[in-house]
Amino acid sequence: MIQFAVSDFDEEALKKSPKLFSKALLASIYLNRTKNKMSLRTAYKRALLREVWLLNNIERTEIRALLYFIDYLLKLPKSMSEQLVKDIKDEISGEEEMLNLYKEDLPPTLAGVLELERQEGFKQGIEQGIKQIIIGLIGKGAEDEWIAEVAKLPLAKVQEIRKELKSC
Repeated sequence: MIQFAVSDFDEEALKKSPKLFSKALLASIYLNRTKNKMSLRTAYKRALLREVWLLNNIERTEIRALLYFIDYLLKLPKSMSEQLVKDIKDEISGEEEMLNLYKEDLPPTLAGVLELERQEGFKQGIEQGIKQIIIGLIGKGAEDEWIAEVAKLPLAKVQEIRKELKSC
């Protein structure tokens, strides 16, 4: 019986391979290499997630399983995981359609990306709603100081919106 250790595989060949198993082997190599080096693990995980995400002609269920495996194997402390989610969100902006294809059962890191996007969209919606109310109050002749006090906003923000209205 022939036995192999993960370290027997050529890392560069695994990186170039389009096969899912090669990415699983890379995750194992990275786990062994980063036992106490979480910042290095974060970099490896980020690169590996990107590689898997960009694989073509692979079934979604297989990719999802590998993404779960990577999340499980290359665990990070909470703060580093949250930062990774923010970094990945920036990298895969424009891929919301792909995220939505997987949304029923996303691996934790990608689920975090989708949740962050949802929160940001909600925040933008609230900010837009507040702005519309301020525009309405300005249109009714309300003073900036009063609007700022009632809306619990800095006076400068109200003045900025008034200035925008005048320039339109």
